[in-house]
Amino acid sequence: MKQREDESIYVDSDDMPDSYELDYSKAKPNRFAPLLPEDSVMVVLEPDVAAVFSSSEAVNRALRALLAVMETVEKKNISERSAKKTSLLPEPVGV
Repeated sequence: MKQREDESIYVDSDDMPDSYELDYSKAKPNRFAPLLPEDSVMVVLEPDVAAVFSSSEAVNRALRALLAVMETVEKKNISERSAKKTSLLPEPVGV
């Protein structure tokens, strides 16, 4: 039966049970877990971000570059704050 365009395809939430009784007795361990290093962390990228990177190595390179820039900016900010504290000149009024 063909559905008309104006008909809703969504299930009425009143028809859905509040919870499910799941039987985990037949569950299997993740077969891919042994392939990952023990200290690795899985992160899910949004599709638009994932489209930019070809591999996990590319993501890691980009993140390391970002961390280096952040570290440089933080060192600069600390240096500027330190210079202001040691200045013998009074701070400008109204700035």
